[in-house]
Amino acid sequence: MNIRPFAAMVVIGFSTNLFADEQNVIEINQLNHGNAVTGEQGGDFNLTVIDQTQSSESSVDIHQDGQNNLLETLQVGNGHSAGGHQDGLDNTVNIYQEGIDNSADSIQLGTRDNTRLNQIGDGNAAETYQNGQENELNLEQLGSNNSADLAQEETTQMINVLQVGSGNQAVSFQGGESNIADINQDGERNFAHASQSGIQNVSITFQRGLGNSSSVSQNGDHQLTNVNQNGSDNSVQVTQGF
Repeated sequence: MNIRPFAAMVVIGFSTNLFADEQNVIEINQLNHGNAVTGEQGGDFNLTVIDQTQSSESSVDIHQDGQNNLLETLQVGNGHSAGGHQDGLDNTVNIYQEGIDNSADSIQLGTRDNTRLNQIGDGNAAETYQNGQENELNLEQLGSNNSADLAQEETTQMINVLQVGSGNQAVSFQGGESNIADINQDGERNFAHASQSGIQNVSITFQRGLGNSSSVSQNGDHQLTNVNQNGSDNSVQVTQGF
């Protein structure tokens, strides 16, 4: 165990390789066996809260710099991995993992960005990236082997993804201002992609069934796409603007 004390740190249980500057706080609660926390804090008034009391063989890796960032992680079950990289101002990440072998990694490099990741099941994977201001990202994975790769840049973007079932994939990128992407997948092996650049575009995708595929690309301003697929092996490709 290698912990360097700083002005306001609370450690409950055991931790490894944590380094922090003054006025930052790390709170760790561990029980059971094989859990690990690694990372570092820089900057001012950053807070990390990690709860591994209901988990075994799980890991969390943290990096915080900047000011007033918050990272909260709760792991329930076995074999989870979570990572949080925050380098900016007033960013928030909440990660909840329940089941077996879920993985989640979040990067925030902007100001007042918010990410919420909720994984319940086995083998789900999520990667998120935010670099801008006041972006919102919400992901819920209920099932097994679902994956999501989500990225936001610039300002006031929103991504909401719900995956229920197994083997579903969601990919979304937003650049510009005030774009909204909603992806809802219920079933198995569905794929959804939404790419937005411009101002106030809206993309809504609903898929229920097996093996459906949807790809939406919006370039420009004030565009709307609504895709609804029920059944199996359906495919949609939409491009708005050039």
